[in-house]
Amino acid sequence: MASTPLDMPFLASLTATELSAVGLVWFNILRSEFADSTILTIAHRIRTIIDYDKVMVLDKGRIVEFDKPATPLADKKS
Repeated sequence: MASTPLDMPFLASLTATELSAVGLVWFNILRSEFADSTILTIAHRIRTIIDYDKVMVLDKGRIVEFDKPATPLADKKS
């Protein structure tokens, strides 16, 4: 089956809105409307993606971690 643009939303640098009421509403809409979809998010704060299934941590363009969000959160070196 071919993917449509709505099958995989992409979010980039939403840190400016994540603390506002509008930002929280936006994230709740995404989580409900795209619950069965892959969501690719560039996040600067772990709380933005803490309920995601997986998180990929990059350092200088290289994958340094790929696990559940709680794993890097629990690692003081992460």
